[in-house]
Amino acid sequence: MSSSVDAQLNRSSASEFTPDEIRRAISVDGALSIVFQPIVDLKTSLVIGHEALTRLTPDSSIQNYAELFAAAERFGMLNELESVTRRKALAAATTWNPACVLFLNNTPAAVIREDFLDRMKADMAANPGIDPARTILEIAQNDSDVHASALTARSIKLREAGFMVSIDNVGASFSCFDQIMSIRPNWLKLHRELVAHIDLDPLKQNLIRFFVHYAKMTRIGVIAEGVERREELATLIGLGVSHGQGYFLARPGEAVSEIEPEKQKIVLQLYHNAEAVRGHNPGLMRISNIMTPCLSMDVSTPLDEVRDRLGSAIPQPGVVVTNGRRCIGWLPRTAIFKPSHLNIGARTLGDLAVIPAVVISNECSLTETLEALAAREEDEFDTPLIVQASGKTQGIITIKKLVQAAAAATRTNSSQVAPLTSLPNRAQADRWLAMHITAHDPSNVAFIDLRNFNSYNAVYGFELGDSLLLRLVGLIQSRIMSRDGNRPFLAHLGEDRFMIASQRDEREALNALIADFEAALPEFFSPQDMAAKAFLHVDAAGRDKMLPLTSVRVIYLPQALLRIAESKELYERAVMLRNRSAPIGPEARTQIVEDARDARANHVRSQAG
Repeated sequence: MSSSVDAQLNRSSASEFTPDEIRRAISVDGALSIVFQPIVDLKTSLVIGHEALTRLTPDSSIQNYAELFAAAERFGMLNELESVTRRKALAAATTWNPACVLFLNNTPAAVIREDFLDRMKADMAANPGIDPARTILEIAQNDSDVHASALTARSIKLREAGFMVSIDNVGASFSCFDQIMSIRPNWLKLHRELVAHIDLDPLKQNLIRFFVHYAKMTRIGVIAEGVERREELATLIGLGVSHGQGYFLARPGEAVSEIEPEKQKIVLQLYHNAEAVRGHNPGLMRISNIMTPCLSMDVSTPLDEVRDRLGSAIPQPGVVVTNGRRCIGWLPRTAIFKPSHLNIGARTLGDLAVIPAVVISNECSLTETLEALAAREEDEFDTPLIVQASGKTQGIITIKKLVQAAAAATRTNSSQVAPLTSLPNRAQADRWLAMHITAHDPSNVAFIDLRNFNSYNAVYGFELGDSLLLRLVGLIQSRIMSRDGNRPFLAHLGEDRFMIASQRDEREALNALIADFEAALPEFFSPQDMAAKAFLHVDAAGRDKMLPLTSVRVIYLPQALLRIAESKELYERAVMLRNRSAPIGPEARTQIVEDARDARANHVRSQAG
């Protein structure tokens, strides 16, 4: 036989490998190794687990692990191969932090084998320190429905044994919806092709919104695989994806307790940005903000103990009833203390008629929670919603409190947006600034206004003036807000004044915005005024005055939030710079005024009109 390198160069497909080569590769002392890629919580930046990935040593005659699995399947050795990789991964995971979980890949054919569960239990017994609760079994999703019914039955057995189930490659084919509904997984892993360039593809974003919404309603975790760019990560976090995996976060290798500090900082900042955006829409408020803490007890809890705890605690409407880790429903206080129940020999919570209840994730928004409520039958409206986080009960939401929150959100939504543009108004801007000043956000802030706008309104009318403002907003959204996943904050402070906050240097985009606005002026001025580059305005004293055409002025303050303690200082600095800005005339049309305190920008740049 030639060397492994020569052998690999002469191989074009898995069908050319021999059974002996496959056996050598998967033998105990063979060519297989396992590496681990972190799975990161996109809210906290913490590593919650690792996916085990198979690799081959350089001296193996087989170098492509995908070809190895294909050849093993062809020769009927796939189950043996998966067993070896599984045992190696489990052995490594015994040394991990007990809170860190292991994601194990499995083909549908392996999972439906009669002995699969027994093999899993035996492997667990051989590796003390790792148990089913720390093991997520990934089932590769594909177009074939050959194994559909068997997978459904087997997934039920796996969950009963304490394992969690994940569907891999979600979005790779049309059958994923059927498999999600039949298998009822604990996790969904979004396929790399769905994640790639998600920041540039609105159709992909809509599909991921669907998966995220479904996952929240059914308390499923969502992992985006193959995250390779910051823009992808920012968009995924903004869409509500809970976990991420990919080269941008961490490459496969030895298991790690945390990702690099710089990557942690990026994850936390992007999540902070997304939360700030959600804060502008009351309907996106986290439902955990309005939940009420409550008692949660197992079905085996003696009724005497339940009554004692209800009597000694702050008055509560009832108890969330669990069976092990599974929430099974709700018992109101009246049922627990009902006189007839005291006389029928009921000894534990399980002896009473538990009321089924809807369980929602603490990540659900107010709007999503209202949708979950609307799906209930009318006779279930007296039962509160149960809020959980990572499978643990956090509290309840009564229907009364939910309706009150919806009414408050409606009032807030109408009072904290600018009527003309529907953008966050000054109150919302102040709220955003206070939050980001506290967080030491390094964002750059730009204030935009229109020179001679009030005079324009007086000459051309408020209707055309409103159209001019809306055109400016459209240009801002096109040039700055829609380019990638950075998600700047845009507010309408009043009249013709706007504020943009962005972590990216927006000076180039702002110059392009100014040029776009200049190009649009012929739509809003008469040909005579355009030719003169000025328009006639009669002031309050009746005097004629020729004014330059309305133009954009930008006050740019790099990393301004790091230098102030409250938003008032930012506005004052902007006013001072606005007052110092150079007068304009027909030959000096537009202007960006930069904060002189910034070492990079202590000059005023004017742009010829």
